[in-house]
Formats: sequence, C-alpha cells, structure tokens
Amino acid sequence: SSKPNTNIIYTVGDLFCGAGGFSCGAKEESFQIKWAVDIDEDACITFQTNHASTLVFNEDIKNFLNRLSDPWFQVDVMLASPPCQGFSIANTRGTRQSRAIQNNILLDIIEAIKKINPKIIVMENVVGFHAKKETEEITTTFYKSLVDLGYDFETSYLDASNFGVPQKRKRFFLLSVKRGQIKPSWPKPTNFIWNKYSIKERATLLKEGLARTPTIHEAFAGLPENLRTNRSKFSDIHNVFDYQKTPPSYMKQLKWDDVSLTVLTSLNPGWNCIHPSRWRYISVREQCRLQGFPDDYEFIGENVRSMYKQVGNAVPPPLASALLREVKISLNSILSNDSNSSTAAEITTIIIDDDD
Repeated sequence: SSKPNTNIIYTVGDLFCGAGGFSCGAKEESFQIKWAVDIDEDACITFQTNHASTLVFNEDIKNFLNRLSDPWFQVDVMLASPPCQGFSIANTRGTRQSRAIQNNILLDIIEAIKKINPKIIVMENVVGFHAKKETEEITTTFYKSLVDLGYDFETSYLDASNFGVPQKRKRFFLLSVKRGQIKPSWPKPTNFIWNKYSIKERATLLKEGLARTPTIHEAFAGLPENLRTNRSKFSDIHNVFDYQKTPPSYMKQLKWDDVSLTVLTSLNPGWNCIHPSRWRYISVREQCRLQGFPDDYEFIGENVRSMYKQVGNAVPPPLASALLREVKISLNSILSNDSNSSTAAEITTIIIDDDD
C-alpha cells in the first residue's frame, strides 16, 4: 500500500550512550532503543532509570564488541557519541597517548559497525573532530574504513541553539548510510538567537518561520523551588564563594535575556554557568533545562559532580530529535524501496499491526 510507514518501529543501539541524551531524542521520535553501552556506571544507571526497556551494558567497548556476534544486537540505527578528549580543541595537551586512545575508539566503532550492520549511523563529537591537525590521520582512516564497509557519509556542524536549546553548543555530526541508499537530510534550523541579529535580520528570520531561541529566563521559568538548588538532595554543592580568590574575568555569569554558553562537564572556577542573579552555580536541574532535557528525566549519581558531568556530556535531546526525525524519513524510503526486493526481510524493525 502507498500509505507511509507510520506503524513501524525502528530499532536503535547507542554506543557510548552516557546518560542518554541521544536516545532521549530517538525515543521522542518513536524509535525503540534496543541496547546501550557506556563505561561510566552512574551514566548507565541514569540511562536505565529513564529507559526501562533498554538493555544497558556498563562495560568497556572492547568487552561489548565480543557480544556483537549475536544477531540480536543488529539494529536499524547505530548512535555513537565517543569520548572526545583527543579531538577537543580545548585539549591542547593532546598527547600521543590520548591520540592512540582516540584511534582505538574509532577502530572499535568500525568493528561494531561491521558486526551490527546498521542501515544508518549517526555520530556526534566535538568540533575539533574535524579541525585538529594532530588527529587528521586518525579521522581519515576512520572515513576510509566506513567507505570500505560500503557506507556513504556526510559531516556537518549543528548548533543546539538553532533547535530550541537555550545554549550555544556547536558540535560535529556524521550521518552515514549504506551506499546507494537515500541519505537523511540535515535538519533545518527552527530557532535563532535573538541578540545575534539586527532588527532587519530578525524580521526576515521570523518571516521565514524561525522562532526565537528561548532565553535563560524562559528556560528556568516554572522550576519548582527545590529543584532550583541542589540542596533538596545534596549538601556538597560547591558554593561559588569558594572561589572568591578567582579573578572575576574567569567567572562568567549567565544573562537572563541571553542563552548560555556551552554547558561544561565539571565544576571549576572557569565554568561559565554562574546563575544570572544568585551568586552560585546553576543546579543540576537548571543545567538540564539548558540542555533541553525534560523535567522528568532523572539523573542519578554518586555526587553532584557526577551529575554535572553526565548532563554536560549529553547530546541535547531536542537536537537529537531533529536529527532522528530526518533519519526516520530516510528509513521509510529505504523500506519502501526494499519492499520490492528480497532485502525487506533484513529490516530488524518491529511492525505493529494496527488492524486490531
């Protein structure tokens, strides 16, 4: 029949899943998150808490690769958000050792792709993934391996603020699909940062149907009082006054009428997330709002530090949703092209019969 495949649920596997921002976006687009893996125990507990039906593996990627010969692990879409230390432009000390680790991680991803054979791969990393001289050789080898496995790929930079997230957060993304299949389009921006544009430009953008990216004031609005600080559960929240000796130039206070700079993963004096009107760090829940996590997404951790790290490392769910929406359109066309050939049987999706 010619009606679109709205009753099909595609499956996802999430490599280096962290707390689950990528999967949160995929779930929003009705994907089934079949499995996820990460070495960070707290992140895995957070992931499992919010994705009860997903099989979560808290282990090193190397151990996980050994499981993948079981066909159960095959999925339609593989998400990957590998740790980025070696690629980060902020990491100027990128040692030979850290490059070797990055290299191994990318080889592990290729190994996983070989075994899982996904139709589409979506990968996220820091901007430096593409831009760093020192890691050029590693990334070139990675791309070549993808091509050797029979995949086409495209790369792009997307900024979360263009997708309704109140934060300037530019990241590298890769979309890869089996050669000859219909590639997903890159999602079109839906939002723009008001303060960045002239009155004339704003009028044009609004006319084109774009909306203003929410400000911090709007992002924090309506947060229950006990979630505004970490005091409800934790007493070890760093008070900003601990850093009175720090030169003020380090302390970047958020502005109510603007968006946040990139949310970082650690509590330190140079952190650019001081509350706009109270001299304290933003709380974990406020940080979640800046990343676009729903309020009922629960973060679990040994301590506040662990939670900041989990939230800061995540792919903002609204951006993940925008990407996965395009991936789904592409999968639907792959499926309708396949339905005339014998490969349709390879789809690992679950088809729901809506006749009952």
